[in-house]
Order: sequence, then structure tokens, then C-alpha cells
Amino acid sequence: MKDCDFLPLEYRVAREQRRAMKLRAACVGGLVAVMVIWLLANRQQLAVVQETHRGILSQHSQLEIHMAQKSRLIARRGALRDHSRLIRQLANRVSSVGIFADISNRLPATVVLTKVSLEADTVARYSRENTAPSSRRQAARADERSARSRGSRPRLILSGLAATTPALLTFAAELESSPVFSKVHLDTKGTATRSGRRGVDFELTCQLASRQRNKS
Repeated sequence: MKDCDFLPLEYRVAREQRRAMKLRAACVGGLVAVMVIWLLANRQQLAVVQETHRGILSQHSQLEIHMAQKSRLIARRGALRDHSRLIRQLANRVSSVGIFADISNRLPATVVLTKVSLEADTVARYSRENTAPSSRRQAARADERSARSRGSRPRLILSGLAATTPALLTFAAELESSPVFSKVHLDTKGTATRSGRRGVDFELTCQLASRQRNKS
């Protein structure tokens, strides 16, 4: 027998389309279900990854802070080394208290000091480090000129007024015999009057010994 199909063609086409749509919807639903299951299964791992990322960002900011602190500490260490070097250099020299005490003990009553100045490379270098850049350059050039003329040994310059020339010569001889000073040089500038006193205007220049030495 021959099968007879009395269903209209449009009906069969519509039925096939509905089956295809249901199949596609089932596939999409299955994919969505798989994605939901994957997200639920990996939610804890995603939270761990996000927390790790936040930790990395925090460590990066902390690293920048530590690098800035390291730069400041390096600069401060350099300054402390300079100060320590200055202290060591000054510690090897005669104490300023001993210098002025020795001068006071050897100063005659007829000699008056009006100015006392010290020329030393360490003091000039320390002063230059704590001045403005322009003044620092000028001081550096002045130090180079004076260093070439006097050497590296510190010099003490005494200016004043003496009542008589013999008293001034006695004072210079006393300084020359001191274990604190050496190479005493006397320079007289003629007669002058200061604060109502008339006498010989002078300038004494002497080098400081690095350590006390015994003189006969």
C-alpha cells in the first residue's frame, strides 16, 4: 500500500522549525548551566586571585615608600660620614681650650689682643657645606688660593696692640717656645691708637701643632 500524507506542507515546515528552535534553546541552556557551574566551582579561586592582585598593588606602593626612605637615609648617611670625618680630624688637633689657655699664660700685661682668627681646611670645608651654593663656590676658590700659599697645617692669626716693641718680641718668643705653636711670624704695622691706647700695631701668625711637642 502506498502511504498517503494529508498534512499540509506549511504545517510540516513549521513543525521542523519548532523542533530546531527547541534544540537550539536546549543547547544555549546547557551552555549557560555549564558556565554557572564553572563560576560556582571557581569562585573561591577567583577571590584568591583578586586578593593576590590587591596584595601586589599594596606591596608595590610600600616598595616605592621604602625606596624614597632609602634615598633619604643614604643622603643622611653621607652627611653623617662627613661630620664624623670632621670630628676625627678635629680630635687629632690641640684643644681650643688648651690653645687659648696657652696664649693667656704667655701674654704680657702690656700686649692687648684685638682679633683672633683660625685658618684650617677642615673648618673651611665644614663651613662651605653649610652655606649657599654661590657662597660655597666663592669660599672654595678662596680656600684653594689660601691652601696653595700656606699648606694644610692650620694657622692661628693674632692681631693686637703692644705698648713697646720689646714686649711684643717677648710675646713672639714665648709663642715660639710653646709646644702648641710653631713657625711664629711677626708682622708689625707701625704705631696705632685704639680705645685711647697708643702702641705698636702687630699681627702674629703661627701654625698649630697636630699634637703637643716638647721644646727645650
